[in-house]
Amino acid sequence: MAAKPFGLEVVYRGQISLGQPDFTAECLAARNAGAEMMILAADANTMTRVARSCAAAGYKPGYMSPHSVTDDVRKDPALNGLVVESPMRPWFTTDSPALVELHKAMAKDAPGVVRRQNLAEFFGLLRERDMISFSLFYAVTFGGFVGFASFLSILLGDQYGLTKVHAGELAALGVMSGSLVRPLGGLLADRLGGIRMLNVLFGVVALLAMGVAQLPALPIAVGLFVVAMACLGLGNGSVFQLMPHRYGERVGVATGILGAAGSLGGFFLPTLLGWLKQSTGTYSSGLSALAALAVVALIVLAVVQSEWVGVWIDKHGRVQLRPAVAPILDTTTV
Repeated sequence: MAAKPFGLEVVYRGQISLGQPDFTAECLAARNAGAEMMILAADANTMTRVARSCAAAGYKPGYMSPHSVTDDVRKDPALNGLVVESPMRPWFTTDSPALVELHKAMAKDAPGVVRRQNLAEFFGLLRERDMISFSLFYAVTFGGFVGFASFLSILLGDQYGLTKVHAGELAALGVMSGSLVRPLGGLLADRLGGIRMLNVLFGVVALLAMGVAQLPALPIAVGLFVVAMACLGLGNGSVFQLMPHRYGERVGVATGILGAAGSLGGFFLPTLLGWLKQSTGTYSSGLSALAALAVVALIVLAVVQSEWVGVWIDKHGRVQLRPAVAPILDTTTV
């Protein structure tokens, strides 16, 4: 028995037979060894007979049973307030201050119980480093997708001389690709890990944006735009694969903040593209800026993932697998 870590010492061990008529010898041996408590690994009837033999010899130690017993046995005067060690936690009783506190804690974190958050907690979440990082990631993925969706037809019409109808049809290809693959992004993130997916996608988006910034021939440009918007759609699903595991019961507030960041990104990108086009006379500068933002997001992800992995998410951003049964702590008895 692991008694030493608790400052206890096992001074006597003995074996008994269920058929013994009397246990006086064992009781005296335990008393002479200085035992103040006896652990009786026997059936209820034998425990009672041992206790009565010890009492008849003038020896009344404390008693402990490593298994459950009925109340009439536990309250037997000969057993001197038997302490029962149970492998099951007494979840459903409230007959001690410790159990009252346990019930309060369980009620607080019970599934389906929503803890109301105040305004201070909301603003505190806004200042969290992880929330800022997630906002950047979503501003690039969703903001980039929305920005392309709203600006692509203008770019194609202005740069390649297409009619508004033709430019709109080609832009719709990119919108459709990014929208349809978004659920696939979540699926791949579950299987491969959200962090791994975002690492790949941010890198690919940066390369594709730089490719489009060269303003290649129309078929190549359209192909690059379609693939880039598909990657941004995959990135949206990957971000949302990570979010619930980081914020738990605060996921509602966190998702709202994330959505706002994505909307701001969707407003920022077309504005940036238009402003840089007006300032430099070419769309290349704006597309290069998007590539730079993707690289910044990639660098930030490389920094924060070292703090995330092993804390609330597994390697590559896979979901942490928790054991189906909580581990039971060892107990020490003497």
